[in-house]
Amino acid sequence: MVQQYQKAKACRYKTVGLGDSENDLSMLKSVDVPILIPHPDGSYLSCYVSNLMKAPFPGSKGWNSALKEYFDVE
Repeated sequence: MVQQYQKAKACRYKTVGLGDSENDLSMLKSVDVPILIPHPDGSYLSCYVSNLMKAPFPGSKGWNSALKEYFDVE
């Protein structure tokens, strides 16, 4: 899908993916900006993904915090 948008608009898009479990690994490995969300107990999935960012909080608070940091907004 990203390739189709890039081709149609003749520009480069950056992809961001957020996940916290095994079923998210393929997505995290395929995006430009992979963000790992911690589990409710604060632990992270043990994995290696290039350029991986780790959100500081679990759940939606972690999503919000990580995206605000990435986009440099308050």
